[in-house]
Amino acid sequence: MSELEAAGSAAVPAAAAQHSIVECFERAAAAHRARTAILSNLWQPTYEELNRCANRLAHKLLARRGAAGDRVGILMDNDSPLLAALLAVLKARRVAVPLRSADPVEQLRQVIAHVAPDLLVTDSSHRQLASEIAPANCDVMDFVDHTLEGSADNPDIRVSADNAVLAYSSGSTGLPNAVMITHGQIIEDIGRVSRGLEIVPQDRIAHFAAVNTLSAIKSSLLALLSGATLCPFAVAQRGIGHLADWLSEQQITVYISGTSFFRNFVKSLPDGRQFPHMRVVRIGGESGTASDFAAFRKHFRPGSVFIHGYAASEVGSIAQLRLTHGDPVPKGRLPVGLPFEGLKVSIEDDEDKTVAQGEVGKIVVRGNALAAGYWRNAALTVSRFGQESAGRIFRGGDLGRLNDSGLLEYVGRTDSQVKIRGFRVMLPDVEDTIVGMPGVEGAAVCTIEQPNETVRIVAYVVLNRDAPANPAPGQSPASLHDASISSLRRQVRTILPDHMTPSEFVVVDRLPQTATGKIDRQKLQQM
Repeated sequence: MSELEAAGSAAVPAAAAQHSIVECFERAAAAHRARTAILSNLWQPTYEELNRCANRLAHKLLARRGAAGDRVGILMDNDSPLLAALLAVLKARRVAVPLRSADPVEQLRQVIAHVAPDLLVTDSSHRQLASEIAPANCDVMDFVDHTLEGSADNPDIRVSADNAVLAYSSGSTGLPNAVMITHGQIIEDIGRVSRGLEIVPQDRIAHFAAVNTLSAIKSSLLALLSGATLCPFAVAQRGIGHLADWLSEQQITVYISGTSFFRNFVKSLPDGRQFPHMRVVRIGGESGTASDFAAFRKHFRPGSVFIHGYAASEVGSIAQLRLTHGDPVPKGRLPVGLPFEGLKVSIEDDEDKTVAQGEVGKIVVRGNALAAGYWRNAALTVSRFGQESAGRIFRGGDLGRLNDSGLLEYVGRTDSQVKIRGFRVMLPDVEDTIVGMPGVEGAAVCTIEQPNETVRIVAYVVLNRDAPANPAPGQSPASLHDASISSLRRQVRTILPDHMTPSEFVVVDRLPQTATGKIDRQKLQQM
């Protein structure tokens, strides 16, 4: 089987890519005026209130100097007003650039220099920071000051399906890239996910990530373009230990998060904890495992659905595997299933030729609704995007294979495939082995290049918190770790060949995560 074809979902209308986010949101706002759009602690606007607020700011933006396509940075608290500002920027035919206020000041300055916005929209708690990072030719506008009065009518202009959002990829394995996403691509992607999750206006969709990443922006718009209620949960302020009660209290029906976040969450749950209102759980960003599906079956009610998704910033959602309680638990790493309708996926080698089934190769995606490219990086855009007679093509840095059932399996990034003493090693295979060992709660594997140009493997391991906490008489906590690691190394060596066995095991309290919930391997190597 050389190419995967999508199956099972309804087709997206051919004209979908010609619609704008603004058009779709205004339609949802008109149809669900009195329904709560965002359920947050700061502001709980109805669809009508959210739309009117965004309109006031949009009219102020249109009255300023500037033109369609200008970049507007948004530096605000991760809450309802930020989403109103995002909609306002799009209504004014500008390109929205959500910024993460938790990032270091110097990093924000680098982003601002790269994006070159004409304006920063901010709130009172970030006014000083906005003034510090804004260059001389960039104005700063206070959100509240420009939304208290003025016309609340929809601006009488047509917003094209061209560029909408400039956001940075996760940067979990290197410097992030600024990806330019169009209205049409976002609408197409949200259509795929909405049908895959069967979203309805009665849904209450949990939201965890800061709205400066494409995945977070799209999950927010998934709710707001469907007439559903978006329910943000501030993990950094409230802590994951309070999440279970919140999900029950708010009667959340749709859970979407990164795989690592889901694992941390379910590990905090006591036996018997259930969520009677939840109908779908979707994880992605990193490969899910049989243990993740088993945890789902343990804590989420019969009748609910488990979705294992695969996506890329440049394409959006690519494929999903749908499992129910009655399905058998697969072994090891979960496949990501079949691609959505409108996308074709093939596995190719370095010469762009299709590999045999079961072999690892680069995941190549073909479809029309792909990202516009990388901001101010023409060389990278040309190297990864192309045009064929049947449509556009994207060759990213992900590796995959087709299993015996013809389902796509995500294997890792191209930099997760390394040569050790002449042998090709897939680092995710090493990770899977370690995670499967008794007493291991989590693991991530990285490589370190030696001065003599050789490469060694280092495993960062989170030990099970249920392990004995107190050392025996005369035994220090450090020696307990040493004993556990020595035992783990012996077990790994019985399964993996010598060239795949990590030369060093480092015990860590937790695996650091990026803003999108992926393991942050750069930070790991600095620990």
